[in-house]
Amino acid sequence: MLDICHGPGGMAEARRLALADGGDASAEVDAVGVEINPGAAATATAAGHRVIVADVRTLDPGHPVLRRVRKIHFSTPCPTFSKGGKHSGVQPAEVRAFMDVLFHASEALGLLEVDDVCSHYGGPHGYFGGEDLDEWDPAGYGGQIVYTECGEISTEHCESGYVPPTCTPDEYRQLARDAVSDERTALMAEVLLWPMVMLRNGGILETVTMEQSDNLLKRAPGLCEAIQEELRAVGYAWVSFQIEDAAHYGAASHRVRTWMVASLHDMPEGAQWGTGEEQAAKLWGKQRPTWRPDLSTWVDLYGGRTPLPRVTMAQALGWDDGWWVDTRGARPVDPVTGRAKGGGSFSADKVAQCVTATWYGATRRRADEPQGCGSGGRAFTQAELGALVGFRWDYPWRHIGRGQGIRNKAQQAADAVSPFMGMAVTGAVFSRARRKWYRRAMVYQRALYRYAFEVWCNDQRAAVQNQLEAAHAGPAALPLRNDAAPLPGTA
Repeated sequence: MLDICHGPGGMAEARRLALADGGDASAEVDAVGVEINPGAAATATAAGHRVIVADVRTLDPGHPVLRRVRKIHFSTPCPTFSKGGKHSGVQPAEVRAFMDVLFHASEALGLLEVDDVCSHYGGPHGYFGGEDLDEWDPAGYGGQIVYTECGEISTEHCESGYVPPTCTPDEYRQLARDAVSDERTALMAEVLLWPMVMLRNGGILETVTMEQSDNLLKRAPGLCEAIQEELRAVGYAWVSFQIEDAAHYGAASHRVRTWMVASLHDMPEGAQWGTGEEQAAKLWGKQRPTWRPDLSTWVDLYGGRTPLPRVTMAQALGWDDGWWVDTRGARPVDPVTGRAKGGGSFSADKVAQCVTATWYGATRRRADEPQGCGSGGRAFTQAELGALVGFRWDYPWRHIGRGQGIRNKAQQAADAVSPFMGMAVTGAVFSRARRKWYRRAMVYQRALYRYAFEVWCNDQRAAVQNQLEAAHAGPAALPLRNDAAPLPGTA
């Protein structure tokens, strides 16, 4: 398993939770991640994950050691797509230029299958005489002229097959970089580069998953179409795009993302088919973009099960009702709305907004107190920020460099895949997690957020109890808060 742009370990933690039995690390996946940020890599390494500190663009996806890799996941940087960034990655002109590079990936990387390979070598497929062949030398590419019974000239390449690559992986990366204004956007090309080069070199890559800003599908759907069509062209039987929110899968904070699931042969667990009209209407209303992916397939990650309950920020952190969080200092009040101008204030009695790096300096106050007063002091510790995203309370956040790196560690939590969301995706692409991840996600939610048990339905409570008994381990095997009571019957 490969994790490209690994980060602090959200997907790796998700696999550990979804696949390991009773905390047994021996059940983990043989996986390695690639991460350019040394602080994020140090965090993941301290958590027990294998990570290479490197720029993914300096690595060779055609290396022989990768031929046995069966699964790959991408979480390329999102600032050029996300609402909080400069949106360069969703500008129409840039999207069109980048689409052109992506739509030619299979041809550029030598994985475009054609009926007449020899024509791409300059050969005379279908030649019946009348032209001077003195200029054509089949030995130039190792071919030999063969005269058939009907007098037709053919070569060893006169059959269906793959065209030769038109560029190297590094040259393709440069094409992607030239098409966009920000090198972080160009990293999206890796989503096609790695699978195609690995397959071209005899690899057995079964599944490809990707996580990116929801704006990728909403505002740059042409890029999704290009990726979908190119992966289908090289043999992937299933390639679907959808938008999912980590809060719907158990996290105490929203994290709305575009997700892609691609499978070479088998359908993912929860595979669904339809017209795609409902999904398109939710994304774009009546103004459908000209370039967009096929949405007639999607993955029901829950598989018809009851969704995990939504947990508010206050419930997750053990606060009482009535607290508000201010992520910015005191600002003037808008006379129209009666609220502080510029946003940055929200109630803790709701599911938290998407965690951002600026929350490291947030303060809290009572609802009836003036915005920015900070009467409740600092709102969050790093452990609390991580827990809102879905990381265990004792996750070993690390910083490389001067100082304590408070903001840098907050940025890691803000950038990460939520382990809750990752568990659901793991259940879709790992056969041995399909029947396990849901109950384990509930056990984990109960261990992480002490309020969760109170809002489960009876069937969910029974399922968790059975899971704990089967594993011979109570919830103390997971990182409980000090004030979290054990499940009834397990004390």
